[in-house]
Amino acid sequence: MFGKNIYEPGDIVGKKGIERQYESTLYGRKGYKYIQVDVHGREVESSLLAERRNVPPVPGKNLYLTIDHTLQQYSEELLEGLKGSVILLDARNGEVLTMVSKPDYDPHFFSRNFTPQEWKKLSEDPLHVLINRATVGEYPPGSTFKLISAIAALNEQLIKPTWTRTCLGSFRLGRRSFACFRHTVHGKLNLFQAIERSCNVYFYQLGLLVGIDNWSKYAKIFKFGEKTGVDLPEEKNGNVPTKEYMDRVYGKKQWGRGDMVNMSIGQGDLLVTPLQMAVFAMTLGNEGIRYEPHLVKYYEDDETKEKVYIRAKADTISEVSESIYKVIKQGMYLVVNGEKGTGRACKLYGIDVAGKTGTAQNPHGKDHAWFIGYAPANNPEIAFCVLLENGGVGGSIAAPIAKKILKKYFDSKPVLVSKR
Repeated sequence: MFGKNIYEPGDIVGKKGIERQYESTLYGRKGYKYIQVDVHGREVESSLLAERRNVPPVPGKNLYLTIDHTLQQYSEELLEGLKGSVILLDARNGEVLTMVSKPDYDPHFFSRNFTPQEWKKLSEDPLHVLINRATVGEYPPGSTFKLISAIAALNEQLIKPTWTRTCLGSFRLGRRSFACFRHTVHGKLNLFQAIERSCNVYFYQLGLLVGIDNWSKYAKIFKFGEKTGVDLPEEKNGNVPTKEYMDRVYGKKQWGRGDMVNMSIGQGDLLVTPLQMAVFAMTLGNEGIRYEPHLVKYYEDDETKEKVYIRAKADTISEVSESIYKVIKQGMYLVVNGEKGTGRACKLYGIDVAGKTGTAQNPHGKDHAWFIGYAPANNPEIAFCVLLENGGVGGSIAAPIAKKILKKYFDSKPVLVSKR
């Protein structure tokens, strides 16, 4: 990026986030002016400097972000006093409109001198205020990941959407019993209904049918287990357990079908970041088109005013057929708009929202609450992820927050998108 000697004592250097990522763009070049002084430090005229040419400084480029200030501020207010993350992406190009991580800190802290004691207090805060939960927080995704099991089963032609199973409130595997959420009895369900009502018992059996090889294959097809490529220096991969991983961690024949039952509903050793889930929602809404998320819209030369726009990197998840995307999208539509949808708390007047709720068990405390999705359902402009650490039930905690943010976004539009 730079030569070793470009920095000098007193230089301001980007150390975190966007400033670190775009340090070479922001930095510019130093200038030089040659002067001659006498022994008292007073400038004097001298012909010795005639051949020395002054070098004017070149300012760094100005960065213009994709962040929507109004949405960002509003989302931060909604999460005040909570732990978690909110991400809104422009589903049409991957621009990050909102990226919230709470609890956070006052950024002005780093613009002044601070004592070692103040730094110790901030860096050792038990709430981990210095980390960006959106990109480095790794969590079990809970029921939001049931969509991967469904995609794998459909695309491998193991089932059709009409495949049914009966939920009596729990599922027995050997000597173990796996409960549906709150032991709810859902009765006979097809795939659409199972997604709408987020039936664990249905997906326990679907996960066993899919198997770990197919399940991990499709998780990786949708880029889980790797960084999203967002233009930030700090990002985690998450973790997608494979057969090889399970053998290595637990030993061969030391794990089995019960572990697959857990992973099929987004538990176990599976870990994701909120940003990965927002990108996943965007990809589903776009029926396979995945844009790399980015926070810089363009940078501008301060002198010439020339602007260089960041072109969104896009690829297509072509391994999954168009008809299967439509099945998954119909299920996500029912989550919010169906009579028994778990995400009805996000239903908006005048806008069709599609989503998936998740309530992820947490061994260290209260469940994590998830809600992912996109809107409008028929032609997505926005993809989103709301995660609340120890928040409880996704449908009753995360979905209402998503509704408020989506309403804020669409209320700012000249004309609301009509229902289909």
